[in-house]
Amino acid sequence: MAACKVNSEASPQFRTLRAHWKRNGYPNVDEDLTGAFQAIEQNIQANKASRIQAGPAVEVYKYRQNSKDIKRGARYGWRIIALHHKPTNTMYPILIYPKTEWSDAADSVIAEAIKEIRQILGQCIVAECSGTMITTNPAESRQHGAEVHTKMKCKVCGAIQWISTSVPIANG
Repeated sequence: MAACKVNSEASPQFRTLRAHWKRNGYPNVDEDLTGAFQAIEQNIQANKASRIQAGPAVEVYKYRQNSKDIKRGARYGWRIIALHHKPTNTMYPILIYPKTEWSDAADSVIAEAIKEIRQILGQCIVAECSGTMITTNPAESRQHGAEVHTKMKCKVCGAIQWISTSVPIANG
């Protein structure tokens, strides 16, 4: 399988989980992830990857990675859920957890993380749609507390989403 780029900073949920595990008994998580990401950049199917979802623009993979803190091999180490964005050939890690703490990530947690990163990438979050979101014409924004939300429309299915401007929008 081909090589890809890894962007581990795009997903707020991934960054939050990485920091959580680092503070709570896994001080070597960053070093462990560096090894995983180097392998994934060479081969999308590295680290005993299994594809858990496929679609026209994105695929979701689950990876195993050894943990220097657990010291029992990849079977007991990290699980990394990542979304591969085919158009840019970029892998976006969206969840991380040690197998010793969570037996698996709930389907609802995975679905929410996928939705979050797809929205950040400017993709429609409607199931089975691979469209991209554009600002409506005329542009419309609303204030909700401290956040400003912008009305977006899918170029393919026409679905409307309100996206927080704190989320970077890929407009096209």
